Amino acid sequence: MKYTLITLAIVLTSVQAFAQKNESPLAVFEVFTTGKWEMNGTWGNGKKFRQTQIFKWGLNKKIMKVQTYGTVNQKTGAFGLRNEGIRAWDAQKKQIVFWEFDVFGGITQGTCTVDGKNIYYDYPYMGKNFRDSWVFVHANKYAYKVGVYENGKWGKVYHESYYQRVQK
Repeated sequence: MKYTLITLAIVLTSVQAFAQKNESPLAVFEVFTTGKWEMNGTWGNGKKFRQTQIFKWGLNKKIMKVQTYGTVNQKTGAFGLRNEGIRAWDAQKKQIVFWEFDVFGGITQGTCTVDGKNIYYDYPYMGKNFRDSWVFVHANKYAYKVGVYENGKWGKVYHESYYQRVQK
C-alpha cells in the first residue's frame, strides 16, 4: 500500500510538471475570460476616462481576442466599441505579440511581457516607447498604468487606475 501511494504521488507530480511545461504562453490571459473588466478614472489632463474590456479565446486558444469599449466620439462622448485586438504567441520571436485596431483607423502593435501575474504591453507611439501595465492586485483587480517607458524607467504617465472584473 505504501509503495502504491508513493508511486501514485510520483506519477501525479510528473504529470503536473509535464502539464506546466506544456502550458500555453497565453495561459496568463485565462483569468480575464470570465466577466468583463472595467476601469473608471481620470486622464493626466483631468478628463474622465471609462473603458471596458472583454477577453475571448480564438483559434482553439492559439489567440486571445479583446474588445475594448470606450469613447468613440470626442465631441459627444459617445461610448461604444473602440478597439478590437489580438494577442498571440510568436514562435519565431518566442514572445507574445499584440495588435490593436481602433475605430479611427489606427493600428497599434507591440509585445507583451509576462512577469508572474503581471502583464506589460510595450509599443511605439508618436515617436516614443509606450507601456501599458496590468499589475495584479487580486483575482478581480489589476492596477493599470499607461505612459512613456524608456530604458527600463517610466517617463510621463498619462493614466493610472484599476481594472476590476464585473459579471457580463
